[in-house]
Amino acid sequence: MAARYGQDLLPGTSPSDLPAFLVEGRRPSLRELLPFVVRRSWLRLRWGRRIELGSGVLVGPRVRLELERGARLALGSGVWLGGRTRVRARGVVRFGHGTLVGPGCAVVASREVAVGEGCSLGDEVMLSDTRVSYEDAERPTRLQPAIAVPVRVHDRARIGHRACLLAGAEVGEGSAVGARVVVEGRVPAGAVFSGVPAPRQTEARRRSP
Repeated sequence: MAARYGQDLLPGTSPSDLPAFLVEGRRPSLRELLPFVVRRSWLRLRWGRRIELGSGVLVGPRVRLELERGARLALGSGVWLGGRTRVRARGVVRFGHGTLVGPGCAVVASREVAVGEGCSLGDEVMLSDTRVSYEDAERPTRLQPAIAVPVRVHDRARIGHRACLLAGAEVGEGSAVGARVVVEGRVPAGAVFSGVPAPRQTEARRRSP
């Protein structure tokens, strides 16, 4: 566990509210674990088949879920879902094995938002697969149909604090997206993106010591 949570992440991509026992790589005491057991049991009771919880999933306080009929939220084993995270879904939301989600993140899925294994999302990251249509210039935007395009974050990607991944965004395997970056298209595997919207890229391996 120490290796998984103690890795040297790009600054700004590690959740700020990880429990001490995860950071330190030790077994939690019963007192530390009890709130998470209670939250896990409540989520299963409240959402039934709409939610899938892998082994060792930990959910922080004040997480808010809005899962419509037919929606599905899948949390892989070892996922940390930070406090105050909000998930609103009509479609499918997936977080893969060992992924860390910072506090205050927001997920909107009309179709699909999929985050791979071993990813790290910083605080207050937004992922939304839905955007407004502007096809009819004479019609108010609130009356135009929304367009949903899946958002995908591949394995071991890192997303900085308050970054926004909008409809159609795809972050490649091992890529890093900087804090407050807006992503609308594709981030290649192994790239580091910065700027608003993200205009620059370098290969992550060239940035490594």
